[in-house]
Amino acid sequence: MRYNFGIVWVSLLLSAYLAACSDPSDGKDAAAKKRDKPVHLVEIQQVQPRSFSHATELAGSLRALRTTRIFNQEEGSIIRLSVYPGDPVRKGQELVALDDALLRAQLQKTTAMRAQAEHDLKRQEGLAQKNIESREQLEKSRTQLAMAEAEENMLKTRLGYTRVSAPFGGVISQRLVQEGDVVARHTHLLTLYDPSTLIAELRISELLIPLLRVGDKVDVAVDALADKNFSGVISRIHPTIDEKNRRGVVEVEMKPAPAGVMAGQLCRVTLRTRHQQRLVIPFAALQRDLESEYVYVVDAQSKVQQVRVSSGMRLEDQIEITGGLEPGSRLIVRGFFGLRAGTAVAIAGAAQ
Repeated sequence: MRYNFGIVWVSLLLSAYLAACSDPSDGKDAAAKKRDKPVHLVEIQQVQPRSFSHATELAGSLRALRTTRIFNQEEGSIIRLSVYPGDPVRKGQELVALDDALLRAQLQKTTAMRAQAEHDLKRQEGLAQKNIESREQLEKSRTQLAMAEAEENMLKTRLGYTRVSAPFGGVISQRLVQEGDVVARHTHLLTLYDPSTLIAELRISELLIPLLRVGDKVDVAVDALADKNFSGVISRIHPTIDEKNRRGVVEVEMKPAPAGVMAGQLCRVTLRTRHQQRLVIPFAALQRDLESEYVYVVDAQSKVQQVRVSSGMRLEDQIEITGGLEPGSRLIVRGFFGLRAGTAVAIAGAAQ
């Protein structure tokens, strides 16, 4: 028992000695390390509206503004057809002639019947004035004359249909029949187009369409003429948006069509919107989660706040903010790693 008490006593003395020999500055170093913990460093940018004009290039195919398929309205044999694809024609020029011998014979017969009906009516009117002819017979003669006149007019119209003329000046692009062919009514004979005005239909995002106006000028490049650029103008903006892809149709017109540019060629149209004030931020500053888009801003107490926003059009390395962010906000653009709402941050480059 005496030996065990001595061991305990030695242990207590040794512990006291070690405590006395320990460095008293160790506690101070721990507190200093706690105080010197590095702060989260970020870069910020003050959000301000900027004037932007957005340019975008879209591909499309050129087509003639006016193209018509020419049909016949009478059946018969083609006796004249002298135009071929590539031939220019003027408005009113005869393109196709059908055999009209049968219709002319029918017209002669009807004309004679109409003349006889006129003669009979005059005779009936003379007798009626003398109270020799009945009123009923007079009305019957008038009806017969009207029917003869209607038949004559119908045959004259049908006779006119045997000659097919150009509805406007243009160029023949298709010839689908030959002289001597016997064609039924409403047969596609020729195709005619007007090469003086070409248009391209472009599919454009719904975000861009409100920034365009009819009459805006555009640049048109034709792949087949790689060394040349041409000017065009927006001639029509369709009033509806495709609900599947959220795109609308804009028509670009080239009038007069430049030499060498033809319908069917591939073109690339550069659209430029008018300058407008927009609230834009760097695209890299926009964050996303499962709910929506958001950004980080620094408040007056140098703490991070998460702000939910809605974005619009992307403009190169910038993106438009359409809601949620106020002008003058201090937007964090770098230093996102480990960043959380409520974190105290230091601004890189700011005076300490």
